[in-house]
Amino acid sequence: DVRLVGAGLTALLPDGQVAAPVRLADLAVAALVRTGDRVDVLATPPDAGTAEIVAASALVLAVPRGEQDAAEGLLLLAVDGDTAARLAATSTSATLTLSLPPP
Repeated sequence: DVRLVGAGLTALLPDGQVAAPVRLADLAVAALVRTGDRVDVLATPPDAGTAEIVAASALVLAVPRGEQDAAEGLLLLAVDGDTAARLAATSTSATLTLSLPPP
């Protein structure tokens, strides 16, 4: 899809939103998600007994698929700038997964 490169993808973002890449630990979870879905991103730090929501009801902009291993488990989400920063920081030290809230 041409929206995956260049300004086409970000032109669709609502005001105040940015496109944030998220790589999930479980590839099977990523396979359940489609463009246009809303997801909650959950982070579980090492040795933690519970997960915390780091992005709530984020719009899935793209789910790159293909034969390239680099695209496996990757999602592109529309979130505000603060949430994008929180996702980036959390992804370096925690396991990320999703929950799928009702529409």
